[in-house]
Amino acid sequence: MVNFKAKMGIGLKGATVLVMDAEVAKGYKPYSEKWSAKDAIFEDIDDLGITEWYEYLPGGKPAISGIYEMTGSVQFTEDSCDYSNIEFKEVQLFN
Repeated sequence: MVNFKAKMGIGLKGATVLVMDAEVAKGYKPYSEKWSAKDAIFEDIDDLGITEWYEYLPGGKPAISGIYEMTGSVQFTEDSCDYSNIEFKEVQLFN
């Protein structure tokens, strides 16, 4: 299991990942020694395309355009990425 955090821009027509950080849970054994959690998430985004990847994420999505911090978990196998515990929190740009 990998826990990750990303800052995302959510627009009227689409989304983009601005920054991402990923942490491998203790005891998690990746399927390859050269495996990188962050790179694996980006490979999944590249394979699906950002729009389909964003729509594929479980849970509610922000209804208002803006910058959001997304947190969640992902379980990787050689063939799939299963996302869970996805949450969005709006980032306040101006106080």
